[in-house]
Amino acid sequence: MGASLFNFSDLIYEDNYFPSNQIFLTFDINKSARFEPAFGITITEFVKWYSVDLGIMGKKKKENFNLLYGIRVGVNMQVFSKYSNSETYMHAALIIGGEYLLGNHFSLGTEIQLRGGDNNNNGIVYTNSMFISRFYF
Repeated sequence: MGASLFNFSDLIYEDNYFPSNQIFLTFDINKSARFEPAFGITITEFVKWYSVDLGIMGKKKKENFNLLYGIRVGVNMQVFSKYSNSETYMHAALIIGGEYLLGNHFSLGTEIQLRGGDNNNNGIVYTNSMFISRFYF
């Protein structure tokens, strides 16, 4: 299990209600593959954000470091309390990242993404990055 401590974009956009602090459920399928569903939620007085992602990654290990690469696909839903309407956004991302194992049960890592998606029938391409801590059981 892991958690995104923060997205680097959070340092710039103070009014961004995107659920950036996702919780990752990390499953190493074997020595070279990882399956990682993730979910996040943000609730404020005016808006509720929900997100669900699925990451499928290759993994190359060298000593205490794992190089991670693959794809993430997901959907985000924004519900406006005041206007009783919602928007849904779907995305796919190419990802590359790494994690350093600080023992058998804990790692720190980063991930960068090139995302593309559909936001109310408007195509969008952007980058995303995050710092992730993972706890292994």
